[in-house]
Amino acid sequence: MTGAALTLRVRSVGSSAARALAVRGPAGRIFEATTTAALVAAFERACYLEHAGTLVAAVAPELLNGPLNLVVAPPSGVAFTDVPAGAAVALELHGATIWPAQLHPFDPPALPAALARLTVIERVLRDAPPESLAGRQPAKPLEELADALRRGDDALLRQAAGRLAGRGPGLTPSGDDALVGAMTALTMIRGGGAARLRRAIARSAVGRTTRLSAAYLKAASRGEAGEAWHRLRDALAEGSAGQVEEAARGVMAFGETSGADMLAGFVLAFPAAA
Repeated sequence: MTGAALTLRVRSVGSSAARALAVRGPAGRIFEATTTAALVAAFERACYLEHAGTLVAAVAPELLNGPLNLVVAPPSGVAFTDVPAGAAVALELHGATIWPAQLHPFDPPALPAALARLTVIERVLRDAPPESLAGRQPAKPLEELADALRRGDDALLRQAAGRLAGRGPGLTPSGDDALVGAMTALTMIRGGGAARLRRAIARSAVGRTTRLSAAYLKAASRGEAGEAWHRLRDALAEGSAGQVEEAARGVMAFGETSGADMLAGFVLAFPAAA
């Protein structure tokens, strides 16, 4: 496509990104051949793009599938960071598949074993970056969030989420990452039955944070999660301690502190909501 600063060959599209790009076709296939988006921010292995007012992420294959992700073939001869903000990026979508981000809850008989395996994740969090929420003593808003989940109290939940929203630096602040982890725990435990609680968290947080973080919060409120979380869910359901550790470290590897902060919210919310 002419006029584009960068052309990316898309291999798979997360289900939220497919809705944003309006490219969903029959049987999980893409029906649009190409589309364009504007680059918002670029990093070594990923860039954030805006299409029709919505943010999506173009990522290298090692960053895996996710609700907002477009997994792309590495561009030839140019890096994401070579492209200036606002430049047009062409997305070649023909033949790409749609990756379903919806996270399935545990079968009830699997829940006690999953709860017991949380100790493995707690051990993994001992290696969290010291600047993350997980690397410090639990913040009071996190404790309030866990208490609200134990009570099932929407008002308390909104208050705690509001105190965490936007907390910390970055495109996805630490407090928001913790809320994503908490909503992911709710989805694993209760599935669609947790929709009311997830919506309460997201509605309180979305207006208090960055546009990008709001997009991830909205995806989590719909019960969607990235591929690393799907792997952790499967390991908690029926894996060995070693498999749980490997999957948890896979989540923690995302970003400077984002993965650790999501895991911190997950570990606090999981027993509180069970």
